[in-house]
Amino acid sequence: MTEPVKQVFVTPGGELWAWSEPTTAGDTRPVILWIDGAFSIPRPRSFELQGYLPEARVLNAHLPGNHCPETAEHSVEAYAAAYDELLRQVNRPAIVIGASIGGLVAMAMRSPLRRGLVLLDPPLLTGKLWPLFGTFQRLFRERPGDAYLRVFLENLFGISVDGVNGKDYRELVSRLDRPTWVLFGDQALMPERPFQETPSLLDTPERDLLAAHPQVRVRLIEGIGHNVGGRAITFVRTVARDLLLRTMVGDHVKS
Repeated sequence: MTEPVKQVFVTPGGELWAWSEPTTAGDTRPVILWIDGAFSIPRPRSFELQGYLPEARVLNAHLPGNHCPETAEHSVEAYAAAYDELLRQVNRPAIVIGASIGGLVAMAMRSPLRRGLVLLDPPLLTGKLWPLFGTFQRLFRERPGDAYLRVFLENLFGISVDGVNGKDYRELVSRLDRPTWVLFGDQALMPERPFQETPSLLDTPERDLLAAHPQVRVRLIEGIGHNVGGRAITFVRTVARDLLLRTMVGDHVKS
């Protein structure tokens, strides 16, 4: 696969970076914008999606502050507004894929260029995320002077060095206005237990809430937990292609 090239998008809240294969001015393919989750590694498996979906132009992005500059404000809504501006500048119809917190950002976006969403285990109630609490407290101990870490975890997760308040993102479900796939693993969140692989961060009531929405189709993937993008990229490809075919028939999408 061609080495991805970093592109810089200037938004009112600050710079966004996205990586994609080199393109020409005549490229009319639809866009797939993949927003990775909190503390993602620099080159997660999302960067491989272009090889699976040559009929689209894949833009790989991290949350602001992770392997890219911070934006002026740290919140799901602020990130969503910034990525709406990115799509405005790209000016192509798009499927938005969001992993974990990136999925919440995708849900909050309002760009008219969105044609569909793929949400990879988006944590709707962060006060339930018991598998992450120990890791976050360790990060606070190891990085006591890291202002970004403190603001990011408090604003996005409702978690501070003093404890867990949590954030409730269930309201974003009611705002879904495009065909949406939600993928999650069969290693359920509850009950609390020892684990080797982080389980799904969606509890049963939140899964049911998503599945009941008329725009949503859900897919349970056997043998994995939270890391859907890293462990099941072929499933991501399948549902992204489904959305391309269902929503962009008139936009030169190949079968």
